[in-house]
Amino acid sequence: HTHTHTHTHTRTHTHDRAFDGWADVAFLGEELMAPERALPIVVVTSIVVVAGLFILVNISYMLVLTRGEIEDSDELALDFAKKIGGTSLGSIVAFGIGISALGSANGSILTGGRMFFAAARDGRFPKILNKLSRVQRAPYAALIAQGVVSTILLCLPNANFKTLLHYFAPASWLFYAATGSSVIALRYRYPEVPRPFLCPLYPLPPFLVLAIGLCLVVSCIASSPLYSSAALAFVAVSYPVYWFKFRNNNEHDSRGAAHVVVNASESSSEY
Repeated sequence: HTHTHTHTHTRTHTHDRAFDGWADVAFLGEELMAPERALPIVVVTSIVVVAGLFILVNISYMLVLTRGEIEDSDELALDFAKKIGGTSLGSIVAFGIGISALGSANGSILTGGRMFFAAARDGRFPKILNKLSRVQRAPYAALIAQGVVSTILLCLPNANFKTLLHYFAPASWLFYAATGSSVIALRYRYPEVPRPFLCPLYPLPPFLVLAIGLCLVVSCIASSPLYSSAALAFVAVSYPVYWFKFRNNNEHDSRGAAHVVVNASESSSEY
């Protein structure tokens, strides 16, 4: 039972990482023309298409593989391909998975570096990380820093995909939950500021994000307490550092949440 629970947990959090574009694309909002129009279209369309394909693929697995084969498999796509087309089709699918993973990694690298860059530009990270290349205007320093951090994580003892997933999942879903709650908090504290991005059926979406995020954090802690505790401890340690360094900073106060929302509205109207 313990093995099944752990296996199911790993697969669940592998699935919630299967498409992270709905979150990553937000890092590119500043570089899009008319982001208040483009971002919702990109996010909604991509989620619908990817979710539909994901469901169809899983239906195919269930039609071809037995329940026991699915539960025991660590490589569902390969087992599925080998069963319907033999080793040759399995090799083709494996190649396709590799190309897909490479494209996903490329997208995560490009978007993740923007987060380091933005934090450095706002004075939250070392200033060197806000450097841009002269020609492409790419945040090369932030991209290099991101690569260094990733390499360090990969070099840790016993580091592999599953351990990194157990380490990353609780922290990421904690911040997704916090993002949902921030929509509610900002609307309550600053109801008068312009909002270029609408939230249909408010407050249902942010409450759903908050509830699902917290449930997945609890699931991570229950099934992988060691790695989840390490990830959440890292987040907890970072909070007092932020508090003492920036909370009473006058510059930070002048760039409060309302100011950021107004700036986002003004920036989007310039395109």
